[in-house]
Amino acid sequence: MLAFFFALFFSTVAFANTVTVSRIDIKGNSHTDSSLIKQYLYIEPGQECAMDELKMLARRSEKRLENTFYFYSARILVAPLKENKVKILVRIQEGFLFRFGGSSHGVSIGKENIQGRGLSVGVLLGSSSLKFATQIPYFFNSPLFIFFSLSTLAQTQNITGSKKSDDGLAYQEKQISMGLGWQFTPDLHVGMGWTYNRNRFKNASLSNLAVADLHYAKIYDELNIYSFFIRYRNLNHYVHPTNGSDVTFYSEAYKGARQGLLKLRYYEALYERVSVAGKMSVAASSGVPDLTRLFTLNHFNGLTTSATRREYGKSAFLLSLDLDYLLARLPVLRGLLYVNGFYQMGKVHRQSLQFDHLAHVAGLGAEALFPYPINLRVMGRFGFSQGGSYFGWTITATPGAMNEL
Repeated sequence: MLAFFFALFFSTVAFANTVTVSRIDIKGNSHTDSSLIKQYLYIEPGQECAMDELKMLARRSEKRLENTFYFYSARILVAPLKENKVKILVRIQEGFLFRFGGSSHGVSIGKENIQGRGLSVGVLLGSSSLKFATQIPYFFNSPLFIFFSLSTLAQTQNITGSKKSDDGLAYQEKQISMGLGWQFTPDLHVGMGWTYNRNRFKNASLSNLAVADLHYAKIYDELNIYSFFIRYRNLNHYVHPTNGSDVTFYSEAYKGARQGLLKLRYYEALYERVSVAGKMSVAASSGVPDLTRLFTLNHFNGLTTSATRREYGKSAFLLSLDLDYLLARLPVLRGLLYVNGFYQMGKVHRQSLQFDHLAHVAGLGAEALFPYPINLRVMGRFGFSQGGSYFGWTITATPGAMNEL
């Protein structure tokens, strides 16, 4: 009998703390479709959970909505109703729907959230480059997303160690790329793609290169690339995260060769203005060595970017540690100004992965971020290494449809 009363007591307490989501009301979305907004929530009607857990899911949903960059702000309230039922009130303030950016290939402009259904379109235009890209998340209100791009880009690939061509191989790359994926949750995406490449070599020095060198650099006239990726991303902010983790695995196969890249990123806020970021990448390739394509997806800077553009190899290990301090919040375009110290180490290997003879770089830097409306990042870094000191700066701004992994 005593056991029965204990069980009744604890079940009553558990029931009292459990609530059911009766409905979800969305306010402020004059442009964006309500069904699209609900796809980004971790809450759905009929869901049962403890009140504390529901509030935590509401905070995560706020961050997820803000990370779409469709909105200036998103606030989610849990409003109690009768009989352990609650309603979810989502209040959003819609923001800019255009994106402007640029890269070494030219300038880009993108239109986001077309017709309020998440459709993104981007165009890049340069002196000898042109690219069109589009992506659709939650296709027909399902977890399916699709993407497509068409481009012709001027490229140069250096062949380290070749004495016959100091300037590398200059070629015009024409590419068609398409793919689809499935969004199991707002954090977890799985996808596959197909890319067709056709290259036209431009520089006369190509005729002087040995066939072995050309094969070693993995440059083909025509190439069909089949890719697969899986990504888990739980971050408080996609432009400059200070809390959360990001894990990506990307692989591709072409001409009998297979390559894989694993990226791990972790962010932790130590104090109100101080945060630390750790990033690690490991890659491996079978067949002829070529990691250049994979590491264009890496988006590291300093050692990791310069090394992978100059060298080629069958494997690579890259590590970056950053300590960031928020110096100021800029009133223009919700800007943020950071100063940081960094340490990087890594190596591109021509054979199997090794951890000896690693390159090391340490230094100081500054970074300015302007998330709206152009998602602009301006970064400058001064570093020291065994080979001497260097200074580098980068400006990146990418429309959503142009985003890579």
